[in-house]
Amino acid sequence: CSENHRSRGAERRPESDRPTIHIHAIVRLSEVAHESHVYVHVTYPPGQGEVLLRIWRTTFLLDKGSSHESRLVHADNISYAPAWTIVPAARPHTFLLIFEGLPKECVVFDLVERIDQPGAFEVRSIRRNKSDVYRVTLAP
Repeated sequence: CSENHRSRGAERRPESDRPTIHIHAIVRLSEVAHESHVYVHVTYPPGQGEVLLRIWRTTFLLDKGSSHESRLVHADNISYAPAWTIVPAARPHTFLLIFEGLPKECVVFDLVERIDQPGAFEVRSIRRNKSDVYRVTLAP
């Protein structure tokens, strides 16, 4: 049985049945492969009572050595505003924020949520590392 299977697989397809490869698709894939991201694992410590958390799309990483701003591209395990994530009392909550890459020259950056109300997330003077993966704890 395996002999027949191999011989059938060795047959050549007619030219019209072969897939076409588009050069622009290959170029785009190579651009994506070189694109970098910054991963910030966030812990919100347990509180006395139930807590409501959310992240605004206006959250950025700000390079302290330039005017560069890395935009938030994805959030996991936390709701985007205007929705809320409910965190039960006495439990820490962890979530992941993924940002566009920082410039190679960046040494220190801030995580800043720009909103017009109290309670914005803010972590200042995060020292850059080689992996661009960070763990921060927010103040309740």
